[in-house]
Amino acid sequence: MTNWHLQDKNGYTCRIIHGDSREALKEFQSQADLIMTSPPYADARKGLYDSINPDDYAEWFEQFHSVFWQALKPHGSLVINIKDKIVNKVRHRYVWQTIQSLNTLGWQSIDDYVWHKKTSMPGRWPSRLRDGWEYIFHLSKTKNPYFNQEEVMIPISPATKIKVDNMKDDYVCETSKTGSGFMRDLRAWKDKKFVAPTNVLHLSPETKNQKHPAVFPVGLPIFFIKLLSKSNDLVIDPFAGSGSTGVAALRTGRNCILIDNKYEYCLIAKERLEKECGMSSARKNNDFCDKNLFAGSIAKHCLSPLHSSRI
Repeated sequence: MTNWHLQDKNGYTCRIIHGDSREALKEFQSQADLIMTSPPYADARKGLYDSINPDDYAEWFEQFHSVFWQALKPHGSLVINIKDKIVNKVRHRYVWQTIQSLNTLGWQSIDDYVWHKKTSMPGRWPSRLRDGWEYIFHLSKTKNPYFNQEEVMIPISPATKIKVDNMKDDYVCETSKTGSGFMRDLRAWKDKKFVAPTNVLHLSPETKNQKHPAVFPVGLPIFFIKLLSKSNDLVIDPFAGSGSTGVAALRTGRNCILIDNKYEYCLIAKERLEKECGMSSARKNNDFCDKNLFAGSIAKHCLSPLHSSRI
């Protein structure tokens, strides 16, 4: 199968591989600092990419466990953006089942994030409201993955800043006025202009036509790439689709590998990276191996398409 080697003017690189990540990732043992992806959702958009029955989803996703585990460095992270599904008018919990299955296989659930879609799709249902959010799960092989919240700090709120600035020398911790007994110590924020964000991300969905049916906004992977990796690290998306993760990685000074089993999406990702990130093709290969293009001796893959992407 075909894959492309791209490079920008700053020397950051991206490999786009047309193939099945269950095979492709076998060559990348202990090289990924971050796997950032959004796999196909259960029974979604049949005909555009593989559709997995919700009842079978956890078992299907387990097939990727071993290659994800092997590709990831000891303190690397796996971030999964996914959404559950309505089946016979009720929520099917295939997402929870999938994460619990990964936990059983050894993955540590570091935290759960919520992507709040500020402009969700319109609609009306007899017993449900509009969907305005999606899950994002942070998993790792260790309970102490690389984590740099300094990279995603946000300005302290004006109201909190006023309270902190007016804090007296004899200040004591405040007790919650609700009667819960919880204490709040504002001294921890004294002289600080920035604080850690919450685990709720407020981002509007992608509005541009990226020639793919389900594209998440580039700001979403940018947040996690900055939080969970360093400059020059390697970010892999095994369900790469239109290449949003690749755009995010290159904009933040990382290298990336994008894998997708649909040839047309690989072409879309390549064109997008060239247009949005100034990438140029170093080489296009069929049945060719080059172990020197990326740091860490990343090898070329020639694979048959078996699964499909969402992003």
